[in-house]
Amino acid sequence: MVKPRTWAWTVALCTGFAAVPATAKEAYGSWDIGKSMTLTPSMTVQTMYDNNIYRTDGDAESSMHWTQAPGIVFEANPGENTTLGLDYSATLGQYQHDSDDGFIDQLGRARLNFEGRLTEVALYFSHERAHDDRGTGPTNGLPATAFETGPFSEPTEYQLGRAGLTLGIGDDEARFRIGLGLEQNSKNYRNLKGLVRQRNHENSIQLARLFVNIHEGMDLILEANFDQIDYDIAQTSGANTGIKLDSDVKSFLIGVTWEGSGDWNGTIKIGAESKDFDDRALDDSQREVWDAEIEWSALANTDVVFSSKRGSRETDNVGNFIEFKRYEVDLAFAISERLGIDVGLGYLTENFDGSVPAREDDIFEADVSVNYAFRNFVTWHLGYRFSTRDGSLPQTNFDRSQLFMRAELGL
Repeated sequence: MVKPRTWAWTVALCTGFAAVPATAKEAYGSWDIGKSMTLTPSMTVQTMYDNNIYRTDGDAESSMHWTQAPGIVFEANPGENTTLGLDYSATLGQYQHDSDDGFIDQLGRARLNFEGRLTEVALYFSHERAHDDRGTGPTNGLPATAFETGPFSEPTEYQLGRAGLTLGIGDDEARFRIGLGLEQNSKNYRNLKGLVRQRNHENSIQLARLFVNIHEGMDLILEANFDQIDYDIAQTSGANTGIKLDSDVKSFLIGVTWEGSGDWNGTIKIGAESKDFDDRALDDSQREVWDAEIEWSALANTDVVFSSKRGSRETDNVGNFIEFKRYEVDLAFAISERLGIDVGLGYLTENFDGSVPAREDDIFEADVSVNYAFRNFVTWHLGYRFSTRDGSLPQTNFDRSQLFMRAELGL
């Protein structure tokens, strides 16, 4: 399947949010409420059996897990070339094993988009209240007993705020096109602040991309990224107690993107990244980075997507930061218009730079699901997921199996 060429959206930084994705309208259906305005409600309900809810190496706790996720999207076109999008969603989760593990996550987003003949401008805002899954983030590697009593008997909760601007210059037929982006985001923990406040930080991100058309349907990409990271306080535990992890991250990449070239579509970028800490007690670092996604649709009714990325991210557990490599393969096979099978494989390595003792994790995940569109407004998913972590610290290792049944409901 050839995707429409929407190069300007590639400058969106971290939101993954267009005004109202067409896929949402197709999946759930919309109400036309007049004056070029629509509402798209949705509801996802899931029942899951999880044989290791805390991701522990021993004394694994199993539990049934239920989630309900209502959402609504509003879209308006106040002008011929202007789109306003608003959406809200919530996820409510409950565990049979312990009611204290339950959570309520909420996400609100807004986007204003203007598209002219040679320019596309977008403003976006989002606010999210979320939680760390049990056995991840600050609780990664804790024994099962730590979740039964003490401060971590309830999930750690945080809020994420984002605001940004993207600008695209040039139309699809131009030889040269430019994409620019600015974003300010912050992460702040809402509970257990005495234990996790050291992870609160802000990011100031700047992004520039130059697209050069080198062949029909193929562009050369030159990309530069700058991320200034500021922490609220110095580290309160670990090897770097008393040191702030403020840093500047710069990356430069070159690559190609192509669409409509036979059965292949994709983007491949490679380059270099540097991370420079403000505190001279911490070592600066450089690494090769890449970002690739390739879609192959040569077989009838089958799409295969391969993606891989190497880079760094802020630590949510130990060390100064995390350097990672990720590889994923996803296969979608349509048996009929209503029945399909999805298969996914993923492999991730994480190196916790500066951790004492040294820590490196290898994580593997595989999942398969059968999907059936029972009606135009109901799609059922029945699936199984297996994940395992094999790391240098034995207490962080785990095996996990999950069986789930999910229903997606729309109009």
